[in-house]
Amino acid sequence: MRKGRHGPRGLCRPLFLRFFQNEDYGSPAASGLRRFAALIPLALFGACSFGDSYGDCGLYLHFTYEYNMAAADASREIDRIDLLVFDADGTYLFTETAGREELGRTDYTLPLHERLSPGTYMFLVWGGLSDDFRLSDVRSATADLQPGKTRLEDVRLTLTRVAQGVCDAELHPVWYAAPRTIAYDPGAGRRTHTIDLMKDTNRFRISLTEEGTSRADASSGGRSPYTFEIVSAGHEAYDADNRPVGADSVSFLPYRISGDLTGAAGELNTMRLLEDVPCRLVVRSVYDPDNILWSRDLIGLLEQTRPSGIASLQEYLDRQDEWTLFFNYKGDAFSGTFVALSVTINGWTIWFQGSDL
Repeated sequence: MRKGRHGPRGLCRPLFLRFFQNEDYGSPAASGLRRFAALIPLALFGACSFGDSYGDCGLYLHFTYEYNMAAADASREIDRIDLLVFDADGTYLFTETAGREELGRTDYTLPLHERLSPGTYMFLVWGGLSDDFRLSDVRSATADLQPGKTRLEDVRLTLTRVAQGVCDAELHPVWYAAPRTIAYDPGAGRRTHTIDLMKDTNRFRISLTEEGTSRADASSGGRSPYTFEIVSAGHEAYDADNRPVGADSVSFLPYRISGDLTGAAGELNTMRLLEDVPCRLVVRSVYDPDNILWSRDLIGLLEQTRPSGIASLQEYLDRQDEWTLFFNYKGDAFSGTFVALSVTINGWTIWFQGSDL
């Protein structure tokens, strides 16, 4: 006889029999008891029985971050998970969170069954949220997510470090996983679903140097005669599909920059880049900000460096989150008269000269 934590399973059978010993088998009462008794074995001895540990039952989510250039799990980089739970119709119910301590365990799974009834749910995940970002309801007067009211399509992730269309802050990395529909059936035993996230922030290291001089260093502390910016459309806010939906363009400027008379180096962050959303890289003189020394479609530049093993440009933009750009110029950068210019992006070099400039 198999024993569980609450004693031998065989003891339950006589209890069921006693229900019928004092009842007319054909009576309505006995019929109801028979239906009730038929459900008891399913509830007690199905996938989650007296003899099973609590960990063998329920619905769990496991988080990974493999959508990167290395195709290796880097989920330990994520220090926080915000899981938004919606019903099958897309109405917001509640948010579950997990912190660095839990996520630091490779075997960590987030239990959800304690707060769910049987049914179908939708799960939307953002990772790494900090004061740099805010989750909100675009239709709410208070902008807060409202259980029972907020709709999935009205959820927004907003970049809070934008002032007058400019973001020059070093952003905390943020991750995203697309809405996922999952059914919860308590009778199915333990079910663990894996949620793979992608990184939504990018870091650019940009250096501009005159040919024949050494590359500038962003940490050198010298004053830079140039500055860089990446101008993107709508990148102040993203919807539940991870698309930019901001009303205006955002200029991302370096949070760290330095240089000397012949060059400059800076670091800046952007939000997710999309192949079909305009985005420009601009080089300016700090002495005459209206003087644009060089401007180019950033997405077109990055596309030229896509490895052959990456199926699409968008996949490349989503997997790659660290970009290093070296500009090497001939000519007078102060007047904006470049004779030739090379741009090296993550080791790939592109040359511009003459009319290409």
